[in-house]
Order: sequence, then C-alpha cells, then structure tokens
Amino acid sequence: MPGWRVRGVTRDVLAIVAGMSIQDVRERPEERREEADRLHARFTDPTSDFLTLLNLWNHLQDQQRALAMQGITWRAAVRRLLQGGKTLHLKEINSQLEAFAATRANNHWEAKIRQVVQDERYFERVAPGTYRL
Repeated sequence: MPGWRVRGVTRDVLAIVAGMSIQDVRERPEERREEADRLHARFTDPTSDFLTLLNLWNHLQDQQRALAMQGITWRAAVRRLLQGGKTLHLKEINSQLEAFAATRANNHWEAKIRQVVQDERYFERVAPGTYRL
C-alpha cells in the first residue's frame, strides 16, 4: 500500500480532517489581523475553506521537505526524490523540488536539475523527459 494512502483515504482528505481537529488557523489576535490576512492571502481559495486549509498544508509540507534537504547536493536531492523505484517526469521532479530550490542561490535551478538527471552514471532515462535511479 503506498505511503500516501491510509485505509483507502488519500493524503489530501487526511490533511483536511487533521486540520479540522485543531484550532482554526485563521484565528489570530485582532491587533495583527491585517498582517495575517495579507500573509494568508496566497493560500485562500474563494470556493472552499477546505481547499484553503489544503493549500496551507501543502505549503507547510513543501517547507518541511526543503528543510529536510538543507545542505545536500542537487544530485542527492533528486536521488532522495526517486528512491523506492520511482519513475518521474522532469516536470514532476521540478515541481517537487521547487521548495528546495528556493533555499538555494540558483536562478537557473530547473536547468541544474535537468543537468543532474542527464548524468547516466546515476540516473536512467526511461522515456523522453522521464527518469529513475
């Protein structure tokens, strides 16, 4: 059973249910309401409070993943992502490493990831733009 499923429930549903079991993250001191609204605006989904909560959860997961990879090389970050026999397209690799890239001083990080995965000593190209360990 994949790690992102628990008893047939996807991780998105689990994140929403977990978020409902804690104090509402939108509650804040009145004197800091404007600042909090400004900072939370990028997570807000006008169609659903649940999607807003999910957007915030995904952001926190990205930040946690980036912190866990702090201080490692680009190759090690890609290897960590492809562990367990995963086969991913370059777009998926870029998407999942975007938070890690934000911690690095490299404006051309997508080109760097492409350069890393094209090293045949470490990665196998299984289809155009698709790689595995």
